[in-house]
Amino acid sequence: MKEENKDSQADKSSLDFPKARRAFYWDELRPSKTAIGVLILLLLLMIGYICSLVGESASPEVVGIFCIGPVFFLPLLGMVFKNKPASRTYPLLIASVTIGFMGVVTAIFISLMPQEDAAAGLGFLFFLPLPFAMMLLIPAAFLLRNVGQRLQAGVVDLRVKFAARLLAHHGELSFTDLAIPLRMATTEVDNLLDKLMAKRPKKFWMSVPYQRVMTNGRFQQKQATLLKIIKERGFIYLDDLSIEMNVPRQLVTDWIYHFVHHRKFSGYINWENGSLYSIAAQKLKGNGRCPNCDSQLSLEGETVRCPACHSEILLGGD
Repeated sequence: MKEENKDSQADKSSLDFPKARRAFYWDELRPSKTAIGVLILLLLLMIGYICSLVGESASPEVVGIFCIGPVFFLPLLGMVFKNKPASRTYPLLIASVTIGFMGVVTAIFISLMPQEDAAAGLGFLFFLPLPFAMMLLIPAAFLLRNVGQRLQAGVVDLRVKFAARLLAHHGELSFTDLAIPLRMATTEVDNLLDKLMAKRPKKFWMSVPYQRVMTNGRFQQKQATLLKIIKERGFIYLDDLSIEMNVPRQLVTDWIYHFVHHRKFSGYINWENGSLYSIAAQKLKGNGRCPNCDSQLSLEGETVRCPACHSEILLGGD
């Protein structure tokens, strides 16, 4: 019993897309050890910078120039190691903001000095800190773009993977039933399934008009069951057949035409009441009449429409 519960929980976990997406985001966005180390060093430099200014241990220009250099070069350590784009981005962004902040603070301190003015502070800001900050911000923006593209592509691949799992688990699903667990719009499901079909072309059957997808095994099973029902019962309403097969009525009709085309079924459909009859093709052709209203007909081809009662005679069987 415990083993069954464990298996059930494992199945649910393997089909939990939101959980897998959170794990994927965390794996992509979490900072590496190198990035964390660089961020800690940047924080220590910032604290030292503020303490130096407050303690007036040196002039603001000297403090600013001394701190900006290490702050600029430290994030480059994060670029050396083979980290993911997000981990390489964090130090660059933080360092860029840090240099900008330090530059503004230093410029304010310079402008407050008796022998200097606001122009001197702005001159320092635009001459040294801001160019360095921009030099870090530009590659950070480029990496952020890569992060966004990587996340988007990764989520699509994850959805394709989980769509395959869900279909393998359920056998068949409507587009809506597939969209809900994958947290996506129903209108986007067909594009997702196109990607799935491209990767596994012989494993799934999909119909965009009927908003339905099945494994090939379930598709063949459904068609075999449908053919067995209509042959064994001899008479059934299309609406009842649709409910019993759990597929749209029009899809049931399409499959019946498929059977007729492959010479697996013969009979007729009374479109007035939506009923389907199974009758041997030889018997239909031998009578030469409409099996519903007994009108004289020329029974040639796969399907013949009776002009009197509008029934459709299906001549696909032997």
